[in-house]
Amino acid sequence: MVNTASEKVDDYDDNNNLIGAPITAMGAGKLDAGAAVKTNVTVEPATLSFGVIGSTLPSQTLTIRNTGNAALTLNLAVETRSPDANAKVTLSAASLSVAAGQSGQVTVRLTGTKPKAGSYEGVITVLGGAVPLHVPYLYLVGDGVPYSFLTLTGDGFVRDTGAGVTLTFKVVDQFGVPVAQTPVKFQSTLGGGSIKIGNATTDVLGIVQAQAIVGQQPGDQEFTATAAGYHGLF
Repeated sequence: MVNTASEKVDDYDDNNNLIGAPITAMGAGKLDAGAAVKTNVTVEPATLSFGVIGSTLPSQTLTIRNTGNAALTLNLAVETRSPDANAKVTLSAASLSVAAGQSGQVTVRLTGTKPKAGSYEGVITVLGGAVPLHVPYLYLVGDGVPYSFLTLTGDGFVRDTGAGVTLTFKVVDQFGVPVAQTPVKFQSTLGGGSIKIGNATTDVLGIVQAQAIVGQQPGDQEFTATAAGYHGLF
């Protein structure tokens, strides 16, 4: 269903212009049940996430299976949707012959040098089967600058007086990449609670945690976390 989905999904950019929806917004696209039933080729994994790019450029393997009753010659290509001056996605083969009921493999590599900070996406197309297939790919490079954070635990808690509650959030940059070693301060701002234990900085996943103690007076309780000028309310 993922690889046969229709990519004809619209979205709006920051200037309110109509554009084709990015993979980060639509995933693989809109379900096409007819194409999903008709296809005689499957791909595993259905999507390629190269994750956050470090000093070593990654590679992954696609396993393409012919579920039909006749041999197929499949043509593969990379459709880049995000310009990258430093690196590109390449395939170990542009075509693949697969006997009926059998599978073949293609290696997908990110080649070149480490890209500049950004979010990069595109699709691997597989043609030659009953319907065209599209395998979305995505890779990210962080800029190390805190942009926002996500509350993971402790939001909207209900506890008895004097009880503990775990507060956790994650700091990310503008591309959604975790930002490590960001100084964080936790404090009680309403209800007379306290912070028993708290991490001073975010970890390698951009996550920071504190153990808060609810105040002795029943009623509303509030704790605040501050990181790089952003304030999280628990």
